[in-house]
Amino acid sequence: MKSTLPVFLAGLFLSGCSPPERHSTATGDSASQAQNFSFADGTTMRVRERIGDTVRGIHIVRKTPAGGFDTIDAEKGRISDGTDKSVMRVTLYDAHVELSSKQRLTIDEMPLNLIKPLDARALEKIGRDLRQQRLTNQMRRTGR
Repeated sequence: MKSTLPVFLAGLFLSGCSPPERHSTATGDSASQAQNFSFADGTTMRVRERIGDTVRGIHIVRKTPAGGFDTIDAEKGRISDGTDKSVMRVTLYDAHVELSSKQRLTIDEMPLNLIKPLDARALEKIGRDLRQQRLTNQMRRTGR
């Protein structure tokens, strides 16, 4: 009994001394699993893994004006903000594009600017601005 207690306590002490598990990335964000994005023009993007602004396993489907679908697949890419907050800039590396005409392309570096859909707050602000504009125009017409 006397010899098992020190062994047990030593094992308990050593198991508590292991370094904590770390999830560090360049931007400090932890890795997130599959994410889906939808854009204003109907384009959808599925990302298998996102670590900060780096994405892996990208699959994009875009509807063409003729009613067909173009698909874009890339193993690596980068997401960043575009010129304004409503634009997401996606740069794909070694992108495989299949056009609705069944034509296939491989592009080394493919930048895309995708317009984010409006959220409820933005739609509400647009509605307020339009109502204010109508009220202002009505006041000008009636002279009040």
